[in-house]
Amino acid sequence: MFSKVMAALIVALLSVSASLAGSIGLEMTPVATLAKGRIQLTLKIRNVGDEAALSVHPEAGLAMPLIAGPAQKRLGAGEICSLAWNIGAAPPIPGMHTVMIRARYTDLRGYPFSAVACMPMITDIPTA
Repeated sequence: MFSKVMAALIVALLSVSASLAGSIGLEMTPVATLAKGRIQLTLKIRNVGDEAALSVHPEAGLAMPLIAGPAQKRLGAGEICSLAWNIGAAPPIPGMHTVMIRARYTDLRGYPFSAVACMPMITDIPTA
């Protein structure tokens, strides 16, 4: 009898804690443009989860270290923010390069997470 009651209590507690768990998913849509030898990144970040992301710190670049973008204190469930910043000079060698993008954030309990994306960028067509 005691074991059945304990088993029912454990199942009830697990189902309550599972229903309280939220999720955060950051969908990032980058657009990089080249003007006057500098790369401008426009980044849309959408929270596709059901929990707010806190302290969202985007960064991007062609190489490490990445260049920090404007931070967002909070990105609620379903919210979208649009950010733009200069991520540095174009590489001296023309061609296709990879822009690396990372958004660091925390959940409501303060646990750190990151979302990562990359995109190709053509800086110039090499001449023969």
